[in-house]
Amino acid sequence: CSDDREEKEAFIDAEGLLDEADIQSKVVFAKQDTMLPSDSLNRYGVGSQFFLVKVAGAAASMGMPLEEIYRLARKTRNYTKGINVRMNEAVTYAETERALFQLLKETGIRKGDNVCVCICGYGDIHYAELCSAGLFSREVLAGKGISIHDVVIVPIVEPAEEASLQITLMQAGDGLLPYYDMPCSALYFQKC
Repeated sequence: CSDDREEKEAFIDAEGLLDEADIQSKVVFAKQDTMLPSDSLNRYGVGSQFFLVKVAGAAASMGMPLEEIYRLARKTRNYTKGINVRMNEAVTYAETERALFQLLKETGIRKGDNVCVCICGYGDIHYAELCSAGLFSREVLAGKGISIHDVVIVPIVEPAEEASLQITLMQAGDGLLPYYDMPCSALYFQKC
């Protein structure tokens, strides 16, 4: 779950109830995303949660023990960071480049690294703009010598008063890719 205070409390309460029923569980909190500009945008990382659930779900489907799934989920969280960009107009190359510059500076991802990218939106932002941001992200990262393993466009735009774009990067190293690449069949995501 996100690191929103109310959501954390709900998940910790649920973990306690599961424990009382003798059902093993672990909770991993996704980090709050960086904001750009840093002001009143208070949105949590759909992309961060996407990567966490994808990797942990793949590990669970392989029958791995809970402790190992928990370790992989925490590792995924630590290799994932996102950024929100307030949108006043359509997504531009320059805006995407500026957001990625800030994100790369904070993560330390550099030339030669391999990443997965998740693009999603909040408020009045169209799917075509999310696709443009995905294309611009590919171009910007390739220009910096960063390999792109996968780009996921989340087609569901979260309701919000202001439109913003979220770009999330997962550094695809340290044994995470085999889990990320496993097939997946979920309501809003299919991977063969």
